[in-house]
Parts: sequence; C-alpha cells; structure tokens
Amino acid sequence: MKQSRVTNCPEEFILPPEKNKLYYYIAIIRIMINRVKNIYFCSLLSLSFVVFIFLSCGKTQIKKSLDVSSQVDEFKKLNWSYKIDFIQSIQQVSENKIEEKIFNIALEDSHTFVIKYTLKKIRELKLENFREKAYLLSSYYDPMVRWYALLYLESIKPEKEDLIYISKRFTDSEWLVREAAVRSVQKYELERKRKKYYYKLIFRLAEKNPLVLKQIYFTLRWYDPKKSLPYLIKRSYLARTKTEMILILEELSQFKSRSAQRRVLEVARNHKDGVVRFQALSLYQNM
Repeated sequence: MKQSRVTNCPEEFILPPEKNKLYYYIAIIRIMINRVKNIYFCSLLSLSFVVFIFLSCGKTQIKKSLDVSSQVDEFKKLNWSYKIDFIQSIQQVSENKIEEKIFNIALEDSHTFVIKYTLKKIRELKLENFREKAYLLSSYYDPMVRWYALLYLESIKPEKEDLIYISKRFTDSEWLVREAAVRSVQKYELERKRKKYYYKLIFRLAEKNPLVLKQIYFTLRWYDPKKSLPYLIKRSYLARTKTEMILILEELSQFKSRSAQRRVLEVARNHKDGVVRFQALSLYQNM
C-alpha cells in the first residue's frame, strides 16, 4: 500500500481539497466498503450513511424555514423608511421566495408610502401573483395607492376579472386614477368584442380633465370607430372649453369619413375662437 509522504497515510485517503463535505463522506464510505469484506458491516455502514444524509437535509430545510421566518419578523419590526429602503434594494426573487412573503406583508402595511413603493417594485419585477392584493388596493383611501394598483394590473397578463375593479375607477375622484383606468381597458381584446363597459365610457364624455378625456376618446375609437364617431360629433357641439374642442377635433381627424371632415371644416369656418379655427383648419388639411 502506497503511503503519502506528507501525512504518512494511505494515498487513497488523500482527497482533493476543493470538493465539498458530501464528496468526502461518499469517498470514505466507498474506500471502507472496498477494504472491509464483511457484507453485514458494509450494509450497516451504507444504511447509516443514508440516515445521516436524510437527517442532514432535514436540518437544512428546517434551518432555511427558520431563516425565512426570522427575516420576515425582522422586516415587520423595521421603521417605515427602512422598509422602503429594503424593498427598493430587492432586484430579484430568490429560490425560497422570501421576497414575495415580504411584499405580501408590505402591501398590508399601515404606512401608505410602503404600499406605494411595494406596488412599484412588484411591477418592475413583473411578478404576477399579487393580483388579488391589487384588486383590494384599487379602492384604497389614498389616491396614489389606487393609481399604483391600476398601473400594476396594467403591467401583468390581463384577466377578465380585472375589468370589474378597473371600471369602478372610471368615476374616481383623482384624475390620474381615472386616466389609468380608461387606458387599461385597451389591454383586453375580449372586451373589445363584448363591449360590456363601452357605454360606461360614453357616459363619461362630460369628463372635465382634458387628459382623461383624451383617453376616453382614444378608447372609444379603439372599441369601434364607426359606432363612436356619432358620439364624438355630438360632443363637439357641447364642448365647454377650447381645450376640449381641440381634443375632439384631433380625435375626429383620425376618422377617414366625410361626416368627420365636414364637422372639422365647419369648426374651421365658424368657431368663435381664432385658435380653435386655426387648429381645425390645420387638421382638416391633413385629413
């Protein structure tokens, strides 16, 4: 039997240092089995090794579980500003998904800033398993939380149930939320055929905010250009401000129809405001 010059032990027991502990255990067991010919001793040795590995793995899993639980508990104890810092530092979800557990807790936090930053982060990470939380937060008392909840729903794979909650925000008190709700409808191709919420938007044509109004016009045209055109022409006679009038004219200019052209030309000739007339004429020339 060859001896190692350094350790003065059999060379077969000299194992490469870069291997992990499990490699050592297996190698030693194999050497001992090869050198000991007693079959009963070898069987007992093998069985002991299997039990050892099973218990080691079990301890590892318990340790991981305890680690996850302790980290979640530590997060709960943090000040709201530190919670935000922690959430912003997350770049991906690890194998044990502790980040998702923390996100779930953060979305129920008493501080609205924590909820906002969490909604923003799960949107950035494109995590799709917080839909139910977003449904609840879409009617939260803070308008910015409602807005971020809608932006999250807009960023993930559409489900028809989403529209139940999105449509409730057509009449929200915050214009940002109304605008996001109207815009989100355009993600749902099935709704384009069903038109379940089409007339809800028709009733919103009296909207005062120009940015929300622009989204309403665009979404109505997305639904059905031919069906929406008469409503837009009618609305052009009821416009209360020149901003609203110009928005309607811009939308009418997207329709390739004689009725839309006639109405734009009529405004270019007869409207009392010079800016509106000039804008109408420019649009008409490009129709």
